[in-house]
Amino acid sequence: MAPEHFRICYNLPTQNSNLRIWLKGDLYGWLKWFIAIVFVYRNNSWLAYEFKNPLNFAVLFVIGICVYLESRNRNLNLPGMPVLLIGLWPIASSVLALNEGANYLSICYSMLLIFGLAMIPKSVLEEILDKYARFVLLLVVISIGFGCLFLYDYSFVRLFPEFSNPAFCPPSYHNMIIYTERSINDFRSQSIFWEPGAWTFNMAFSAYWIVVKNQKLKLLPVYIVGFLLAFSTTGFALIAILLLYVFVFRTKFWGKFQIILGVLAFVGAMILIGQLLKEKNSIDIFKMIELQTSGKLANPNGNQSFDERMAATKQSMEIANDNPFFGIGRQSESEAIFVTSSISELMYQYGYIYLVMFLLAYFRAFSKFNVIFGLPFVLIMLNGEAYAAGSLTSLLVVFGVNQNTWILLKLKKIICNIRDPRAKLEANL
Repeated sequence: MAPEHFRICYNLPTQNSNLRIWLKGDLYGWLKWFIAIVFVYRNNSWLAYEFKNPLNFAVLFVIGICVYLESRNRNLNLPGMPVLLIGLWPIASSVLALNEGANYLSICYSMLLIFGLAMIPKSVLEEILDKYARFVLLLVVISIGFGCLFLYDYSFVRLFPEFSNPAFCPPSYHNMIIYTERSINDFRSQSIFWEPGAWTFNMAFSAYWIVVKNQKLKLLPVYIVGFLLAFSTTGFALIAILLLYVFVFRTKFWGKFQIILGVLAFVGAMILIGQLLKEKNSIDIFKMIELQTSGKLANPNGNQSFDERMAATKQSMEIANDNPFFGIGRQSESEAIFVTSSISELMYQYGYIYLVMFLLAYFRAFSKFNVIFGLPFVLIMLNGEAYAAGSLTSLLVVFGVNQNTWILLKLKKIICNIRDPRAKLEANL
């Protein structure tokens, strides 16, 4: 039998290996959190407008680290044809359209991001998306706190530092890193993002992932309050879809009864709070909700936002009809059409073929929805904000392409059965 000290020395390499494995796994987990948070802030937050290039570099840098670590584990993916088409099509569009005002730097950044994400295993992408959704949930809670505080007494906003940017209207805003408030005092929550519509887009993804995919139904009221404080037409439509989906498919009789009671209690609380705010601060939140919902439907032509969206959509469709296959490419910010819809953005920039590919991949990322609820949810979400080149959108498109691998497997099985009908007969027997 070996002496005691020899046995201890013999065990040390195993213990050190376990320590290295534990440290590696723990650090990689924190890296995924860091990637998710960087992606959140890059996705059109105010910091992204103030520090665009540093955040672009940070996004590519952390994705590069992730690709390197996966290559060490020999766990990299090779980008398939769908990813190659999605990544290279924007460059082809700009070149074929002879677009002198093309924003090639932005196109190359998007291409590198798409290809980098495509090399990461699907399981890792899913972890990053999960952490993205959970961080946005934290921002929802923070925005509810600040939103309620400023509704109660807006003077509290003066306690936070004020910044200015002449590129935006209004040019001044209060940035607290974890929350941003524009100086126009419109009582609409926007979290860290540049405007309420962008905040609604990110909330919508987080709500789907947490409530529908992860089955955390008890957190739905948190998202409902967050959407309401944003006072966004898109948000109100998405609330209705989420509530109806959970009511129909995710709850039994007692759960449906609880939802009905919860909605009634929530409406009662809103009426009470609305009355208090109206008496104290002359804020009519019901009038604000009406203007963003039935007001737009009843009098769409009298709404400036609606008119601008319709004009931009019409212009996008005209360009897409003239250039249906490749569009006119992505233009520089000074020459691009100011659209507020990802669908319109893709339509005129890259044509109808790319738009269909993009929508198929994006929709597959929301595979836990059925088509009846998933399709309107995705279309409303994309139509609410011009996020076609956003960091979250890139993540979802690549993840959606990975979700489509079952189609290729099904086609492969069908082809094999056609080539060898005896195998099909033996399988049936």
